[in-house]
Amino acid sequence: MKNRTVLFTVLLSAFLIITLMLCLSSCAEQTEEPETIETIDPAITFDPIEVTDTETETETETETETETETETEPYIPPETEPVTETEPVTTIIEPETKYVPDPVPDGAFSGCLFIGDSRTEGLEMTGSLPGADVFATTGLSIYGAISSVVDTIPGVGEVTLTDLLSIKQYDKIYILLGINEIGGSFSALAEKHQYLIDTIHSKQTNAKIIYQANLHVTTWRSNQELASNGCFNNNNVNGLNEELKKLTNGTTILWIDPNTILDDSSGGLSEDYEGGDGIHLNWSSYATWGSWIAEQNAKY
Repeated sequence: MKNRTVLFTVLLSAFLIITLMLCLSSCAEQTEEPETIETIDPAITFDPIEVTDTETETETETETETETETETEPYIPPETEPVTETEPVTTIIEPETKYVPDPVPDGAFSGCLFIGDSRTEGLEMTGSLPGADVFATTGLSIYGAISSVVDTIPGVGEVTLTDLLSIKQYDKIYILLGINEIGGSFSALAEKHQYLIDTIHSKQTNAKIIYQANLHVTTWRSNQELASNGCFNNNNVNGLNEELKKLTNGTTILWIDPNTILDDSSGGLSEDYEGGDGIHLNWSSYATWGSWIAEQNAKY
C-alpha cells in the first residue's frame, strides 16, 4: 500500500513536469513577431514634411491678428476743428415808413380857402389849417356845395359859397368832396365837380384850384362795406378819384393825394390814423395831415 502511494506520487510529479515544459515551449513560440495586415517594405523611406515660409507667415499673421483682437488699443476720436458758435440770424422787419410832420407855422395857409365835409371840419377844429378860411360842414356833398350856408368864415357870418367867392379873393382854393355821394355815378359826379370849378373860376380868376384825393377808408371798413353791398369801400373811392383827377391840368387845377401818407401797406386808411369808424381820422392825425398839406401848399 505504501509502495503504491509512492508510485502515484512519482507519476503525478512526472506529469506535472511534462505539462510545465509544454507550456513554456508554447509561450516561447508566441514571442515571435506577429503577422500584420500590411507589411511595409523597410527599403522604402519617406522625406520629412517641410514647413514653407508662406505657411509660417500665415501662422504668424494669424497669431498677430489673434493678439490684435485680444489686445485692442483704446479708441481715439479723430481730430476735428473746434465748433465756432455763431449768433442766430435774425430777420429784421423794417416798420412801415410813416410820415413825420413838421409843426405848421402860424399863417401858413393865409390866402387859402378849404371846401369840404366833416373831415375838412376836423382839420379846422384841430387847428391844422392856420390862417385859412374853411367852408365846410358835416354831410356836405357836391350837390349842396354851391347852395349850402355856413357860418365858419371869420368876419363874414352865414354865407353861401357863391356869396363868399364874391366877397373875398383867394390865392388857392382846396376842394375835398365826394365821400357823402360816393354811391352815385362817377361820371355824373364828375360833371357836378366841373360845374363847381367853373363857378369858382368865374369869381376867382387868379386862384389856383387844388383837388385833394378822397381819403380811403380802412381795409376792414372797406371789406365790411363790400360784404354788405355798402358804398363806403375803397373800390368806389378809387373809381371816383380817377374821374376827378381827369379834371385837373397840372397848372391852374392841381391834384394832390393825402392817401400817400395816410394809407397802410394794404392800401386802406391806416388804423393808426383812423378815429374808430374806419372813415374819419383821430384827433392827432389831423395835425399830420395838415402838416403834409402845408408842405404841398409851399410848392404851388
